[in-house]
Amino acid sequence: QLQIEHALDLVGRHLVLFIDAGEQTAAPYVFRQARAAGAGAASPSTHALSPEAVLAVLPRIDHEAPPPAFVLCVRGENFALGEGLSAAASSHADAAFELLQFLCRAAERDVWLTRLSAGE
Repeated sequence: QLQIEHALDLVGRHLVLFIDAGEQTAAPYVFRQARAAGAGAASPSTHALSPEAVLAVLPRIDHEAPPPAFVLCVRGENFALGEGLSAAASSHADAAFELLQFLCRAAERDVWLTRLSAGE
């Protein structure tokens, strides 16, 4: 879970990728751009933040604009405690890993924008 303190990890970065798993995510994954949330999105008492809320914290602590950021959300199938990775979830993870390898080789905002999921 993302916390307010994770905004410190963004200081001096030129590009950011948040990776998560989602139960309602389109298969095999969704790759989208993240933008800083509006005022009030990140409260000091919040225990779990969205990537957008973490991006909104950075200007408050470092006085710099957040770097371009993206989210890679991989579809999960079963999040019950003790459940193993299903064949479908494994397939989704493999597809996401292929995209991740591409993103690591081409770590530039404009290149990443060309790979956004449909509808983003």
